[in-house]
Amino acid sequence: MKKALEKLRRAFPAAEDHPFEGMGHGDIIGHPEIMAEEIKKFIER
Repeated sequence: MKKALEKLRRAFPAAEDHPFEGMGHGDIIGHPEIMAEEIKKFIER
């Protein structure tokens, strides 16, 4: 994941990453309510 993030940052320098505390790669899929809340926060900024 670290190498992928480095490549994404080079390709999209203005992109933001928002890690989910206590979750590993892909764990957020099992918590759609958390993901939806983060997407709403992003859209409403």
